[in-house]
Amino acid sequence: MIRILLVEDEQSIREPFAELLREYDYMVVTANNGLTAAQYLEIIPIDLVITDSDMPLCDAIELTRRIRRASAALPVIAISGEWQNEKPMMEAGANAFLLKPVEIEVLIGMIEELTKKGVAA
Repeated sequence: MIRILLVEDEQSIREPFAELLREYDYMVVTANNGLTAAQYLEIIPIDLVITDSDMPLCDAIELTRRIRRASAALPVIAISGEWQNEKPMMEAGANAFLLKPVEIEVLIGMIEELTKKGVAA
């Protein structure tokens, strides 16, 4: 089973999004900010990270940089409501970028592709 860390500060988005991913048989761990996500990554085996771009305490750019310092192999999908976040997220090391609202079929395809390629540790 693919283990996903979903990082989203807005609970009204995070929880339904996590439930939707679980319907596709993914194990989903949630974090409400990048700092908590970074702490989870130290103790929980994760195959892929999906992160919102704008969050308190540690935004997605800093989270992605931390992930890249620890592992070049862990896939990161960045999600944002604004296109101008794409370039900084990709430069920080994200594998993919999606604009909100996310089309679930596109996201599932990305998850499957990134984890199938052996990009995930």
